[in-house]
Amino acid sequence: STGQLHGAGGGMVTPGNSFIQNLRDNVGKKFCVELLNGNLCRTELPSLTNSPGIDLCLRAMKHLLPSDRALQLLARWYTTRNTPG
Repeated sequence: STGQLHGAGGGMVTPGNSFIQNLRDNVGKKFCVELLNGNLCRTELPSLTNSPGIDLCLRAMKHLLPSDRALQLLARWYTTRNTPG
């Protein structure tokens, strides 16, 4: 569910009761979050888009814009598209 990660011990970790110490073992869109309490949570980022046309436009903008502006555009797109709720 939104805002929760499944911990390595099978429990749920919700934002606010544990703090992130490190990001580990990233492969593609998957990575582990190491919390200060020692728990590891494996998570995966959702796709940037499900539409081939929008994907093509975003990739074109990435190549046309300066790298800092392209990163800002992609970050805003991603956070707007994947807001909780």
